[in-house]
Amino acid sequence: MNSYFDKKNRTSIILKFLSDYFKAYSDEELAEKIQISVKEIFKWRFQNKISKKVLDKYQKVINQNISKPYLAISSDNYIYEDSRYYTPFEIAEKLKISPMDVITYIQDNKLNAYKLGKGNYRISLIQLNKFLSETEQ
Repeated sequence: MNSYFDKKNRTSIILKFLSDYFKAYSDEELAEKIQISVKEIFKWRFQNKISKKVLDKYQKVINQNISKPYLAISSDNYIYEDSRYYTPFEIAEKLKISPMDVITYIQDNKLNAYKLGKGNYRISLIQLNKFLSETEQ
């Protein structure tokens, strides 16, 4: 959980959330949007730690990505939500639909999933519940 890779990955993901929200396509653009220096973002990437001030200020932006299992908090910078992950085949079995339908939903961005290489997807319970509630409406 607290390995170097996990922490680095979470730092990158949170920076991606912020970049997506501000439609910033480089660290320079993101720095300009959140009014900090590019060196500060470089420091976050190097130290794998985002400042408490930024996490507090953009908590809502980060948590809009609640379908992702990463939530930012100030105390230890990150909390990893323990969630069960399913393959498209497991989801298809639960919903009694074709696995190709599940993959189509993923490719059409209707169902959020993590891509783990060529055609390997994992869907969290949170993502599945979000998808189901949206399709019911």
